[in-house]
Amino acid sequence: MLSIENLDPKILGQRRIASEYEIALTSTPELIQRWVDATSLSEATVAEVLKKIELFAKFRPRRADPLFGWWTGLRDKGE
Repeated sequence: MLSIENLDPKILGQRRIASEYEIALTSTPELIQRWVDATSLSEATVAEVLKKIELFAKFRPRRADPLFGWWTGLRDKGE
């Protein structure tokens, strides 16, 4: 599985190639959501992790991302 973000028009070509070779692509929010679902972390801990990802990795999902609401909702519960 590869993580890939829709930051560049070239991504469409990469997605097409990955599909041809049956390579599973996933986004950063999908990876984080799977991790959260597989653990028993508190919402406060998850909120802190999401805030640190935004701060140190300089990553935040785009508003158009299907998991944008999930991400921001959990992140904001830690405040």
